[in-house]
Amino acid sequence: HRHYRRVRTIPHLGSARRNSSNLQPQRADAATSPSARAARCVRSRSVEPPAVDVWSFCNHRPVSTSSPVRLVLFDVDGTLVDHDGAAAAAVQQWLMAMGRADAGTIAGLVSEWDEIAERHFPAYRAGLTTFQGQRRLRLREFLPRVGIDASTWSDRRLDDLFSTYLVAYEAAWRSFPYAEPCLGALRRVAQIAVLSNGNQEQQEEKISRTGLGRYIDIVLTSDKLGVAKPDPRAFTGLRSTRGARPRGGLRR
Repeated sequence: HRHYRRVRTIPHLGSARRNSSNLQPQRADAATSPSARAARCVRSRSVEPPAVDVWSFCNHRPVSTSSPVRLVLFDVDGTLVDHDGAAAAAVQQWLMAMGRADAGTIAGLVSEWDEIAERHFPAYRAGLTTFQGQRRLRLREFLPRVGIDASTWSDRRLDDLFSTYLVAYEAAWRSFPYAEPCLGALRRVAQIAVLSNGNQEQQEEKISRTGLGRYIDIVLTSDKLGVAKPDPRAFTGLRSTRGARPRGGLRR
């Protein structure tokens, strides 16, 4: 849902005409849900950026710079990869396979699963629990809603159940349609990095499976850095990674 539009010329790349035929600016009052933003992404997969443009992203003001852009920084989930779509598909498959949902209840259960995840993930981000620990917390809150009392379950039993959801979630990973054209265009003029508050191993696997790895130079997560966005230290942590410099980049 983080799509982009063309902005001002970068002086060091020369001058040429703008071409707005592929990318359209978005209305400021447009819907802001992840699904609505994803639906409004770049219409064409054959984006051929002019050599003079740098990209900024919808719902943000255009960005210009007087110095060469060395690095462009992205998030992963909801920006390059459709996490919401994958989670929804996985929950549906998982619950229906267990006989715990039907066509009339699944939409509400998907929404509840997402809300519970949003409630517990900050504890992991803050270092109050492990990545696996927040998964267990999510299950303990969610399972009673589908008629399963997990109050006496061991961590291992919870982990085993979560793994059946995880198989479906990983199988549903997809990049947004605009992701490859965007990254391919930017890759010609700058390094590309991702900075995520997720788990390092999972995000690396996600980028690899969706085919985006060939465009991305650096993968960093709060798991690896020991600090999460929006803490500025998460961004300055780039300085020790392959010579990248936060001051020389654009973010989103």
